[in-house]
Amino acid sequence: MKFQGLFLVSMLAIAAGSAPAAPNWVRIESPHFELFTNAGERSGRRTILYFEQVRDFFLKTGSVGEVPSTPVRIIRFRSPREFDPYRPYKAASAFYMSSPKRDLIVMGTPNRQTKNAAVHEYVHLLVKHSGAEIPVWLNEGLAELYSTLEPQGKQVTFGKPARLLGDRKWLPIKELISVDYDSPHFDESDRTKVFYAQSWALTHMLCLSNQYRERFSDFLKGVDGDTGEEAFRWVYGKTLDQVESDFKRYVVRKRLPTVEYEIRLNKSAERPKVQPATATEVSLVQAGLLVGLNRREQALEIYRDLARQDPGNWRIPEALGYLASYSGDGESARRHFARAVELEAANPRLHYDYALLLQEADAEPEVIKPVLRKAIALKPDFDNAHRLLGSVLLLEGKAGMALAQLMRVKQISREEAVHHYQTVAQIYNLLGRIEDARQAAAL
Repeated sequence: MKFQGLFLVSMLAIAAGSAPAAPNWVRIESPHFELFTNAGERSGRRTILYFEQVRDFFLKTGSVGEVPSTPVRIIRFRSPREFDPYRPYKAASAFYMSSPKRDLIVMGTPNRQTKNAAVHEYVHLLVKHSGAEIPVWLNEGLAELYSTLEPQGKQVTFGKPARLLGDRKWLPIKELISVDYDSPHFDESDRTKVFYAQSWALTHMLCLSNQYRERFSDFLKGVDGDTGEEAFRWVYGKTLDQVESDFKRYVVRKRLPTVEYEIRLNKSAERPKVQPATATEVSLVQAGLLVGLNRREQALEIYRDLARQDPGNWRIPEALGYLASYSGDGESARRHFARAVELEAANPRLHYDYALLLQEADAEPEVIKPVLRKAIALKPDFDNAHRLLGSVLLLEGKAGMALAQLMRVKQISREEAVHHYQTVAQIYNLLGRIEDARQAAAL
């Protein structure tokens, strides 16, 4: 089930200095994931390899959204007792947290059900990164369908039954596709089971049946911002009644189709780095979860204790700065970020966010520019930092230097494109390069 409205402070990383190891906790890094677990190194290695295989499947098939380029963090607890303080709702065996800086998946007791639930949440992550506004039934149906991903050697299989309809009364398809997250179907156990089972089965038909699968990618594009009724009509040429008739025949088949894909991982993905997690790291992990669960006072107590124990660790004022920022206290956030920068913080995102806060406080360009240049030194391809530095330089009247920064921007989203190219055109005009300005304005 999708867990919405959470925000996570991004401060999990190796603590500076020689902090003692936390009993039983390890930190495991692969190219695309970072795992903290006290369930044992062997279990942790299996978990991170599994997620690399799942990611490879989605990367190669392009079946759901965009695969994030930044590493996703996973926290895996070894027992229900340890997971319970962070469980967002009673039935959760895994959940997903999102922030502007990092995605995180939290898992309970290591077992097959938890692993399936974690992949379910990973699918929600991919959909979120795609920016698509797909209806709830399809969002949950995709998550349920792909939660059955099962790597076996160099193959990955999916499509096995995730939910059973049994003899429960079906929802009419018009009602099914209209469900939202405020619906009683998320409050009452029997209704929830029916909704998830039907969402899985309908998505299974669209994705894997001979009749619907060839145009499923078109359907995913067409359903953006719609319940699906219009997309069924123009993609498949079918009314809801016709789709419902096909659906009822499909789910009573003795055997539903499954699909196999070949996966090939880089050696670096198969050989993750493992090291003991420090006590400071684990405390930051726990506090970060509390922030995400909106239990900020508890998190603040942990951060303050850490600040007394380890005053030279920049990750602690960084965490305090983000907590203050989320609470709307910009002045406090700037003070903590300044301390983290003074302690030689190595997180480029911290420097960028600090620069944004300085800009909001009307700081002088000479104060903002060094912070952004440090962010770029730490991450030369940091597009947002180049873009912000360019705008600061432009305000100073340094058009040529501003243009140099904007030309280093590699990835430009559709939402950013208009403003970006308008700014580039403005700079070309200032430089007297009229034809270049005309071309930039036309992009």
